[in-house]
Order: sequence, then structure tokens, then C-alpha cells
Amino acid sequence: MNEPKSETRWILVAGSGKSRIPARIVETSKRLGRELADAGFGLVSGGWPGVDHIISRAFAEAVKETRGQLSDRLVQFMEKGQKPDFPAGRFFTAGSDDEAWSASIAKADAVALIGGVGGTYETGKIARRQGKPVLPLADTRDEGHSDAYKFYFEMIEQWDAKPVQGLTLDAFQSLADPAPDVASDLVQLLDILFGRQLHRVTSPRSQRQPNRDAALELWQEKLAYLLNEEPLTVDSSQKFKLKKEIEEAQEKIRNLEGLSR
Repeated sequence: MNEPKSETRWILVAGSGKSRIPARIVETSKRLGRELADAGFGLVSGGWPGVDHIISRAFAEAVKETRGQLSDRLVQFMEKGQKPDFPAGRFFTAGSDDEAWSASIAKADAVALIGGVGGTYETGKIARRQGKPVLPLADTRDEGHSDAYKFYFEMIEQWDAKPVQGLTLDAFQSLADPAPDVASDLVQLLDILFGRQLHRVTSPRSQRQPNRDAALELWQEKLAYLLNEEPLTVDSSQKFKLKKEIEEAQEKIRNLEGLSR
């Protein structure tokens, strides 16, 4: 078995950036977020709604449940002036959306594709040009979210000329296994490529704290972020939205603190 690495390997998960996401993509994103966390990898996100939000939240919950430091494991890249849809981890801003997009790909050691309606496919192309392993989950095609499906078969067709270094074709083809269980296949391929990670959870069940305690930590972090943003927000509609989010976070914290007693 490979020895743990001293440096965290970072995985960018690119997927459908919409608020309404098909159930298959939602479940796969949740599963992958938790499995990446338990396997010890770092997660790179673009801070968008949809897959970015879902996988970041699942990843964050799993890290918190095993008492990990989220700021060491989750990074989000955004255009200057924008805020992440799921405000957790470390944030990096760039001058434009394209610059933030490029920075997120540059940070990643590998890129996973889920669903996608155009931008996910382009992310895969850029990562391939940079020589990074791209791992598309073919069975996340649903209701027009077909970037990963298309990219997977293009990679199969080009395999002889441009394989993923470190993987056999047979191993790569496990990415066409049924969703959401294919999330486990993807993490196994990452283990082959990068070895056992330093933050890997060896026995997740025994190492997890109660879910409500992990959720409480996340809501406390979110409230701190929102309170920090409040004096910086000048637009009246944004101020109103921010106020509602602060009230929601405060209510969640009160409820969770009551359950913890």
C-alpha cells in the first residue's frame, strides 16, 4: 500500500452550475464530497450554485464530523466582488470570472466532471491541455446535463494517443459505472494516481462526532462570514438578502445548540 503523502492533493470538481439539479447529479455530488473528504484529498470549488455548492457542503460536513480543519482542505476561487454560494473554507478572488476559473484549474492536481451544460466540458479541455488527469463521470448525464458523458467517450476514443498517465484503460472505464456509486470508483482512481493521503480517515464511523455538532460548527462559521460581509455591502437588495441569511444562520445555531444540550 502507498505511504501517506505529506502534501495534500487537490481535486477540482466541475459540474452543473444551476440551482435546479437532477437528483442523480445531486446524490453523486453528495457521495463524492464525503468520499473525497474521508480519503484525505483537498477540494477546489468555483463557489457556484449547483454542483459546487452541493459537493462543498457534503465535503465540509464530512471534514467537520472528523474534526478536520476545513480551511486546510477546501478552497474556493471567485471573481472579485463575488461571494461563494456555500461560504466555507478559504476564499481566493481574481479580477474576472475567467481569471478565477483559470486559477481553480491551475490549483488542481486532477479534475473530476459531473453532469455539466457547457462550462464543465470546457474545464475538462483546459485541464487536459495542462496535462492534468481528467476523470468524467459518464452516468451523470440527465436532463441535458451531458458534458461529463460527452467528455468520457471522447477520452475513450483518444486513449491510444492521449491516455491518463498512471491509469490503464480498464481502470479508467470504471468511471462509466452507475451513479451515485461511481463516486467510489473515482476516489479509487485518485488513490492509484496520488497514493494514500495524509488526512485520510482510516475508520470514518469511529472517528465521527455527532452530525449536529459538525453542523453547528459550519453554521457558526457561516454566521461569522455573513457578519463580516454586512458592513461591506452597500446595495439595498443585497443588504436585505444578507440580513435574511444572518437571521437564518442565527436561528439554525439556536436550534442546534438546543439539541446539543
